[in-house]
Amino acid sequence: MDNRSSGAALRGHISSSFDRRLWAAANKNGVPASLVHAHEVLGLERGEQLAFETVMCDGNLVDMLFGQDSGFAALTNGASSLVRISDDDGDFVVASWATAHPGVFHISGSVPTSDRRWARVNRSISRAPDVMRCFLNEDKFRRLARKLDSIGRPEVVRMAAWRQSDASSLNRGWPVKADSFRYTPDDVFDLANLEGASVRSLTVSVESDLLCHLRRTSGATFYSGQFRPFAANILDAFAAYAAERLDLLSNRQRAVDRPLGLPLTINLAEDVFSTAGDTERLRRLMEDTQLTSVAVLHENPYLHLMIADHADGSTFDVVVTSPVAIDIYPSFRSSASSLARLVQRIGEHFSAETIEESLPRQRVSLEDLVGAG
Repeated sequence: MDNRSSGAALRGHISSSFDRRLWAAANKNGVPASLVHAHEVLGLERGEQLAFETVMCDGNLVDMLFGQDSGFAALTNGASSLVRISDDDGDFVVASWATAHPGVFHISGSVPTSDRRWARVNRSISRAPDVMRCFLNEDKFRRLARKLDSIGRPEVVRMAAWRQSDASSLNRGWPVKADSFRYTPDDVFDLANLEGASVRSLTVSVESDLLCHLRRTSGATFYSGQFRPFAANILDAFAAYAAERLDLLSNRQRAVDRPLGLPLTINLAEDVFSTAGDTERLRRLMEDTQLTSVAVLHENPYLHLMIADHADGSTFDVVVTSPVAIDIYPSFRSSASSLARLVQRIGEHFSAETIEESLPRQRVSLEDLVGAG
């Protein structure tokens, strides 16, 4: 077990009872080997919750997020780590747990995601160039919610969605009904689709066995109930989906000695780029992205952007020739983490239906493009 600490990092008081129990147990017996084992040993007291983010990276996740020289106390056992973060509102503990998939980790904490301190964790994830989030396709998010059927009958308590047409939020809540069931996750996805919206998060109750919150960007919060089924059905699914995405994004850079490969295609649920002017939304999105430079190679009737990521020097060609798809061609220097950031940014903003390697298509001629404009 590797322990590192500083006197300054240990002067504060850990505000959460769960974090105090976890930190004390890890100091005494070592960091628990798994997330499920940690929960079974420590349990959750009334009112406590656990927030999770599933991320992809190659290396020491804790060091990537907080740095070796942060001064925060850390405890490590193999691929599982705890970091005690000092804060004016009370120290808190962030845990990193390896999953069954290489390069995929769960980050957990007992601080609510609405707390300012958890925002520090999210900022650390966003700023770490080699740590990747996974924005689930519409189909994958729906399939993940369906996994709750194996525990019991799921009912949606609250939903948050995003309406692409006018960039507005859609929020709905359903109170407990004594004489009938509330909507299932499938019902809510269908209702959102009818209103032209894409579901971003769900709070779901599964009879008396589970209350949890699911976020489309590979995150969840466990409020109460049976933790092991939650971990097996939700957290394991997030890890599997992230592993699929990591495989899709890896080793896609061009090489001199092989032909240009098929692009990654972000498929959209509706006609977003129906006119030449609509593509300006994508160009503005890329120009507003930090640490990114954009060169417009062609703008009408189709869009062709060259994107440079200053975080690691990766470059990509982003091309729009269809109302419902965005193609991304990695260049000779294109890292998986940079590609993930690009796909994540576009996929979230335009409510991606799927993100996949493109199927071979009939070549589009210049005459076709000019005629389409």
